[in-house]
Amino acid sequence: MIRASPSDVLKITYINNLPVKSSETCAVVPCMDMTNLHFHGLTVSPKAPQDDVLTMLAMPGQVLHYAVQIPRDHQPGLFWYHTHPHGESARQVLDGMSGAIVIEGIERYAHEVRQLRERVLVLRGRSIEGDTNAAELRAHVEIPSEPCGGTAEQASEIFTVNGVVRPQIEIAPKERQFWRIVNASADRYLDLQRRLVAHFRSFLG
Repeated sequence: MIRASPSDVLKITYINNLPVKSSETCAVVPCMDMTNLHFHGLTVSPKAPQDDVLTMLAMPGQVLHYAVQIPRDHQPGLFWYHTHPHGESARQVLDGMSGAIVIEGIERYAHEVRQLRERVLVLRGRSIEGDTNAAELRAHVEIPSEPCGGTAEQASEIFTVNGVVRPQIEIAPKERQFWRIVNASADRYLDLQRRLVAHFRSFLG
């Protein structure tokens, strides 16, 4: 997670430690393992060395130096970053290359959150193709079998919260918390309202 305030400069040294020869499959075959960063939702310059996803590209072993100027009047809130090389970004985000950006100052607009415990929840689809624990992970998230003796399609992806499958989030009776939730997945949508309500109903009995 990256935390910053309006008028800050994000200085990031981004090192591509991906292998020179990839064993994975990308939309553009084969994967070349080039990478970069996109600061999703931030009102910042698209020119280098800021949010330039077209000419700032690092091949394996190369380094990018970002200096992203957050405007003084930038709105506070939750944003996210992810890799953005065309044809390869989906695979990289499935492998965990994304995260949250918090721009401080939301309490000026929502005073009630000032005294609340904050949690940043990063939801992400995780690839389990080739994972030695794939069968255990599928069982852990209760992926159902096909009815009537059919063959179930093997899921290649599961969802995690801050990198954890089915985490336990502690909250005291009557406690209020400020949850910042970002979907940092490659291409998945989530019906959070239905899922959260159903979970809490089952938990409370």
